[in-house]
Amino acid sequence: MKTIRKYQVPITGRFFLALAKEDVVLSFQCQDGVPTIWVERNTAHVEVDRWFRLYDSEQPIENIPEDASLHYIGTAQEGPGFTSVWHLFEEVEKNE
Repeated sequence: MKTIRKYQVPITGRFFLALAKEDVVLSFQCQDGVPTIWVERNTAHVEVDRWFRLYDSEQPIENIPEDASLHYIGTAQEGPGFTSVWHLFEEVEKNE
């Protein structure tokens, strides 16, 4: 069954979500000041750990494993009166 699910993005740098390879990240935005992604999920598919990286503006992009590359997902601003602007990437194998 396909569904759209929402996940809060931890402000930790590198993190994983249990998603199927076929699942699609639809959007990355802040909701009530919290970085959030919406994912089109197919609950019939097998979940795997998919790794993501969240960077603040001006933060160095480093420590990427040699066999991985970063796939840009989107940029989100914290909201009015706040200063954070985050950039979300998925860490994927270079062969994908």
